[in-house]
Amino acid sequence: MNTGNLVLGLVNGMVIGLLAVGLVLIYRANRFLNLAHASFGVLSTTLMDKLLVQWNFNWWVAFAICVPLGSVLAVLSYRLIIRPLQNKTRSSVVALLASIGIADFLGTFAYVKQFAPPVTEVAARGGFPLPFGSRITIGGVTLFGDSIAILIIAPIVVVALSLFLRYTTVGKMTRAASANEDEARLVGIWVRRVSTYTWAIAGALSALTAILYARQAGVGLSTTSTSFGYDLLFIALGAAALGGFRSISLALAGGLGLGVAQQLTLGVSGSESEATLVVFLLIMLIVLSQGRRIAGAFDASTTVLEDLRPLRIPPLVRDHALVRFRRLFLILPFTFIAVLAPKLPGLRTNANQFLLTMILVYAILAISLTILIGWAGQISLGHVAVLAAGAYTAARLVPHGISLPVVVACSGVIGAVVLVIVGLPALRIRGLTLAVTTLGLAVLGPEWLFQQSFFGSAKPYGILLDHSPAYAPGLGR
Repeated sequence: MNTGNLVLGLVNGMVIGLLAVGLVLIYRANRFLNLAHASFGVLSTTLMDKLLVQWNFNWWVAFAICVPLGSVLAVLSYRLIIRPLQNKTRSSVVALLASIGIADFLGTFAYVKQFAPPVTEVAARGGFPLPFGSRITIGGVTLFGDSIAILIIAPIVVVALSLFLRYTTVGKMTRAASANEDEARLVGIWVRRVSTYTWAIAGALSALTAILYARQAGVGLSTTSTSFGYDLLFIALGAAALGGFRSISLALAGGLGLGVAQQLTLGVSGSESEATLVVFLLIMLIVLSQGRRIAGAFDASTTVLEDLRPLRIPPLVRDHALVRFRRLFLILPFTFIAVLAPKLPGLRTNANQFLLTMILVYAILAISLTILIGWAGQISLGHVAVLAAGAYTAARLVPHGISLPVVVACSGVIGAVVLVIVGLPALRIRGLTLAVTTLGLAVLGPEWLFQQSFFGSAKPYGILLDHSPAYAPGLGR
């Protein structure tokens, strides 16, 4: 075991663990998976860069300004979006989807030049500024100021947070509210205020982690927002699952374990895709082995879907033709448009034909998600990866002259097998477990599965180049 790789794994594990701790805090407070958690710190990283480079602030002064920005963004997201939604519905899916929207919105700042410095500018000055110039070499690996700060600050923060929750009045109220909201209200605890405190702490953790991780991600906000996104979030969710989304210490331990496993695999194999595969398998194992703890976290108070009130139609209009055949009146115009649109002169170009095809593809994908959510009460965050699995299967079969119906049937079977394998943990665990495992599929697909020669291809234009060189010019345009 290389000592340098072990130390790098501990550094990355600390980052994962801090994110996992924030996820646990918000889950305990509001009973939903906050997929925007990793994004609260991205804007703080940008402001930090501007304060240090353009306005020559002291690193620690800028740090003290930027970390609270993560708290502000988290609290605003909770007060303006999440809490109003939770007041209207108990569906955890609604809050989860809202958190995805928040994450995407915050991610857009990475591409606004007024916020993010150009990558070339960041590279020219040697990357994101460091807290101090010290460096340590261990096992042939040099740790700079940011890595050293992670190893020092992360354990202190987690210990301080544990002591805060255990011994302070606010911490005790937070634990009581997370254990049982109704009983907490009966003894006079203001649950909403406690939730606000929890979101503020989690937002600060996200900002702290993003700032310390900026140089590890390759520096620059656009790079940080990508690396500090769903790939890292998936690993953090796996770490949080080790503690059943309840234990802060186990969440940190899970982050350390996954970070070390990822780095050691990378050191041995030299392949990022294989490291991703190992992490994915470990997280699947965590979800399966911690089934009872996770099921206890996803208790009866977590409602995936809320029963809709029956539609009551006034008797005076109930027998009207427009009401009785309303579905037919809605379907026929759209069917007519779908049949007629490809025949219109302005839509008969190859580009527009492709767009019309993609509209139908996404419509089928939406139907599939509706069946999954409405019938099984689960949500998939990696459904496009399932679609990609079917597409790669079709691309493998078409060049061999196999008929289209057979190709479609085989692609559908492969998609079903992939989703069943990834969804197995969700069969025995209540709540949004499928959201975690399918998010892993969305990460694993492009990183490993679709790069394998037996399934996909590592070439940038896909596997059509392997079988049909004649297609390459069209793909390159």
